[in-house]
Amino acid sequence: MRNPGQSVVCAIAVWLAVAPASAAAVSEKSAVFEACAARAHGATFPLLHCYSVEMQAADAAMAAAYKAARAGASDGKTRGFLVRSQTAWLDFRDAWCEARVPRSGSLARFKLFECRLAETKQRTAELKAAANGRD
Repeated sequence: MRNPGQSVVCAIAVWLAVAPASAAAVSEKSAVFEACAARAHGATFPLLHCYSVEMQAADAAMAAAYKAARAGASDGKTRGFLVRSQTAWLDFRDAWCEARVPRSGSLARFKLFECRLAETKQRTAELKAAANGRD
């Protein structure tokens, strides 16, 4: 029989192993993620589901910031550059994270989610700043 405290320690250990120290400010998780992770009790597949839900929320926030930045662009040329940069950025994020994360091991998928989340949250902040004229 599992000790409930052991599950919490395991979940914290997984989080500490995959959270990059340099991205601490952008890697904070939502309350929804924290509740989901608590229900997962350290089990891999439920935790991966929690990360998937968190990634969907981060992508939605980035899409909203991108839409605001495009709407606030001063002219068509600037909007065109935003479209090109966002398309290129999405390819960059995925390739960058794939390059940085090992493709084997029990933590590989967690580390990939962590990288993509951190990069997406950083990009969202950049787009918000552009939308507010603070780029």
